[in-house]
Amino acid sequence: MGTINNSFTSVEMWNLNPGGTDRGPFLVVQAGIAPGDELVRESLFILRPDGKWVDAMYLGAAGKPELLDDALFPSSQSVMELLGRLGPKAEVEPTTVSDAELQSWIQRTAGTDPMQRLRNFLEGYRQRHPQP
Repeated sequence: MGTINNSFTSVEMWNLNPGGTDRGPFLVVQAGIAPGDELVRESLFILRPDGKWVDAMYLGAAGKPELLDDALFPSSQSVMELLGRLGPKAEVEPTTVSDAELQSWIQRTAGTDPMQRLRNFLEGYRQRHPQP
């Protein structure tokens, strides 16, 4: 895995309403390494509509499910427009949770890989926002 970037060919767009009559909202994810990370840690990152990436583990560890809501896009077109405006280098938002909060969340979700943790987080979104 390499360093994350803002190329549309490097991201995955997940439709959070795959069975509904409407498309979206969409979550944009990318696995890789944050630019400038000297420890070269691979992680799963989520793109927010403000153009910044955030480590998915920190979203989960924050204990605020609504943070995921702030990272959703209303349409695939809005994702493509944003990616078209951004330069190639990804900007990662600094973490806002303590190491203790992160370790606590990792222990609570032990036995699941980062992708499964994110799927569980998304299931919480679907429960908070049921589709008709």
